[in-house]
Amino acid sequence: MIAYICLLVAALAALCAMLLCDLSALRHQEYSNKRFYSWLCESGELTALKRLTALVVLIGCFTTMARTSWMVVMVLAAVLVVLAVVLLTRRDQGKRLGGRSTRVFIQAMTAAILIVAAGAWVPRMLGEPDNMEPAALLAVMLVAVSPLLTMFANWLVPGKGKQSE
Repeated sequence: MIAYICLLVAALAALCAMLLCDLSALRHQEYSNKRFYSWLCESGELTALKRLTALVVLIGCFTTMARTSWMVVMVLAAVLVVLAVVLLTRRDQGKRLGGRSTRVFIQAMTAAILIVAAGAWVPRMLGEPDNMEPAALLAVMLVAVSPLLTMFANWLVPGKGKQSE
């Protein structure tokens, strides 16, 4: 259970870092989901090292080794922590959030926390003894699909900056 709590915390840190990168790109696309999606497809961002790392960790979480060994889970958590630190210390991440970016970030993190909380609550209500494993796996899944979470949060946030899709 401790290993899955560590994985959950590491995944949430990586999710914060990925969302900040996505928000920077969304800001350059003038908060248009359509332009952001086109940029994702055309720029090769979907096959960037940070996205592939998140996918490798996600796949690793579902292997038999990760399901039976807490050490493998800790290694996967360490990979996510390194990813978060690398993304947060990049030079182009020096710009602060402001205005719409802050609202989109808060909306995305709120949605992520609600999804992860539901992933912990439902197994608990069903009588499962370990409810941290599904919550941690959901958090890792959110890291892997962070552009979708960013577009969803951008769609939910009202404002002048939102372009018609």
